[in-house]
Amino acid sequence: MLQPVDCLGFHSYIAYRATPLLLAYLFWLLASKCEKNQLQKIIATFSIFTVLAALPLGIYFLKNPADFLGRTAGISIFSSETPLQNLGLNILKTAGMFNIAGDFNWRHNVAGRPLLFWPVGILFLIGIFKAIRNRSEKNLILVSWLAVTALPVIISNEGLPHALRSILMAPPVFILSASGGLKIHEFLKPKLKPLLLLTSYLLLLSLLIFEAYYTYFISWGENPKVKDAFAYNDSVIARVLNSLPKETPKYIIVSNTNETIERDNPISLQSILFLTDTFTSEKRKVKSFYYLSPEKAKSIPNDNLIYLP
Repeated sequence: MLQPVDCLGFHSYIAYRATPLLLAYLFWLLASKCEKNQLQKIIATFSIFTVLAALPLGIYFLKNPADFLGRTAGISIFSSETPLQNLGLNILKTAGMFNIAGDFNWRHNVAGRPLLFWPVGILFLIGIFKAIRNRSEKNLILVSWLAVTALPVIISNEGLPHALRSILMAPPVFILSASGGLKIHEFLKPKLKPLLLLTSYLLLLSLLIFEAYYTYFISWGENPKVKDAFAYNDSVIARVLNSLPKETPKYIIVSNTNETIERDNPISLQSILFLTDTFTSEKRKVKSFYYLSPEKAKSIPNDNLIYLP
């Protein structure tokens, strides 16, 4: 069921831009089930809410058109010299990330670990096979959902396999995994006694809970590389800066940038700006914060400087 709130996704991750393709397929299915007047009302209502929800972002992109395609074009396979070769490789990496090798970025995953715990990964494969074999309307929607939301991943050329960019694939992946689980249940139910079947399911559930706890809180949560992935050092620097008196001049040198750090602040600076609440020039003046490039900082005494990588 389509909901007006669905269009709010445009304000989330850039990969959401692929969803109109899925919506077009869903509207095509509705066309065969609804009367013409009813379909027109559904499309009109959804379109109105879509425009209202996307209007603030649309106005921004009209004023800053380079921001609309800048990031997408920069990481697209079509910017490479071998787009077809990269596309094939990306499809293999994306398909394999669930059961073979996952995202290597510690911010998204235990580096290299398959995105699905192996029992769930097996059920996912069974669910896909079941959906392709039994091409019901629901199964076609799930397979289409999976394919459409994979598009932003496979046409990109940065950091694949990429768990974050694949986030829109999560619902169909887990629905298909559950479908695979039901298929296994239908197979085992006539062959096992109810008590044995219940015991097996409780053991599997316990295993899933333990694995999720261990992976998230210990294997991933306690790994020192996670701190680096989330720029932990920036929070330490921010605490030091915030502890200094407002009237004390604070010169923060941001390397690898141009001489002016005004509107287009580098990504490496964002967490410091947020944690010190010094994004605007007014806040910087009140708190005596000065963000400078290395060139601009040559005249500042070294004992007054804090360098950011």
